[in-house]
Amino acid sequence: MVLEPYDDEDISSDDRIVRRIIPEQHVVPDEHSGRCRLSTKLMKPSSPERGGGMSVDLLELIVAAGVPVEEFLSKPPFTAAVCFTAGSAREKDLMIGKDPIDNAEDQNPFHGEVWSKIGNPNKFSRSQSNALLAASSWVIRIDGVDIVTE
Repeated sequence: MVLEPYDDEDISSDDRIVRRIIPEQHVVPDEHSGRCRLSTKLMKPSSPERGGGMSVDLLELIVAAGVPVEEFLSKPPFTAAVCFTAGSAREKDLMIGKDPIDNAEDQNPFHGEVWSKIGNPNKFSRSQSNALLAASSWVIRIDGVDIVTE
């Protein structure tokens, strides 16, 4: 099912938006620090089959449902997660909407999407991706990996 991009008024500016991490795809060496860091690829659209936005989870919905956050967010292939506020995304001309998944392969009533308001909703600018990464904090940390922008 393809969802038309929209900005959900029920998602407040303070609500936390979670992006789950697959280390093999989202962790890269940082030549400046000699450590590892999150790639801006983490903050790019990832759901062409669902409307082209960036697949996220809505933390307040997970908490309100009484679901163990760390257990839910670290289901394979995911091992870690970061979050940013809906307000920080909206400041960069991004929209957030609910998009629950309910099919034979997957069930996630807390799923959402983030889309761009500028140009193609399924493409984020480098500035938008960098801003989301800079606004992020760990929900489930990866030891030895930093959150920095390029």
